[in-house]
Amino acid sequence: MSGAPRVPALGPGDRVPNLTLPDLKGRTRRLYLEVGGGPIVIATAPDPLDGPGREVLDGLARRASALDRIGAHRFVLTRRPPDGPVDAGAQVWVDPYGDAMALFLPEVDGGGQSAASVAVLDPNQRVVAVFPAEVSGDPAAQAVRLAERLAVLMAAGAADLDRAAPALLLARLLPVELCERLAALGPDRPVSEADLKREVAVRLGARLGTEIRRTFQFRPVLRFEPFRIFDAGAAADARRGAAEDDKRSRFVVLVGLTAGGDRRPGVVFPEYGPHAYRLGQGSAIAFSCELLFRTVGEGVAPMLATVLAEPASG
Repeated sequence: MSGAPRVPALGPGDRVPNLTLPDLKGRTRRLYLEVGGGPIVIATAPDPLDGPGREVLDGLARRASALDRIGAHRFVLTRRPPDGPVDAGAQVWVDPYGDAMALFLPEVDGGGQSAASVAVLDPNQRVVAVFPAEVSGDPAAQAVRLAERLAVLMAAGAADLDRAAPALLLARLLPVELCERLAALGPDRPVSEADLKREVAVRLGARLGTEIRRTFQFRPVLRFEPFRIFDAGAAADARRGAAEDDKRSRFVVLVGLTAGGDRRPGVVFPEYGPHAYRLGQGSAIAFSCELLFRTVGEGVAPMLATVLAEPASG
């Protein structure tokens, strides 16, 4: 498959839209109706009869039992029916125009799109990684190993809760490199560089806006108030995200900027119990400005803070 993609390829942190395509029997399938909480593996094979596309399908079939063990959902996107059987656990969807497949076929060295790939999504249909055939050697094997690690993380630390705050917690919203640039600014200061503010807004806006609409059914147009960096451990007093007479401010957004360890920042909502919602590097939490919250963290635990507000009228 050659030429520039008509649809930009997705990367880690992006949410896959609710794909709607026919299966091999012509029945309309919708991605969000076909998944039920496990890791998601999507193999993209524009040409399923030969070359990288055939190799990807064969690799997926060889690892069917491993994917069954972890409860992974798997799908194959292709332009035409494959020649011969595909792993019985995979649904094969036909994408004759290639727009859905383009989401998972990034550009590779030498120009043009990858000829085939395997993507791993979390249960919320957000991309964890995409393995192009030209770069990965055995993309199906790499995808299965990642899906297995994801399943372990999903199962670890399960706890019964009798209270939980109405907050939206999402991993991988900002890439590591961008988090490190923000953390290097130091705490207790605004983000003033225009290009940096724009990059943060583009990343957060595309990814967070979709989730806020889905989770809270909140659809008015919102804009980011100024971004600032602060130390979660040094700003531990409980507070609300906006004054009671502030009618524009809607959601507080906090993003963790450091990786792992005791320095990982978190958020506690005293009105809803003692639980600390920890933020990994690039992870974000969004919640109503009316909620009481305090931040926690050891040492210097930098966080990015902003507010999503309705634009000023007039």
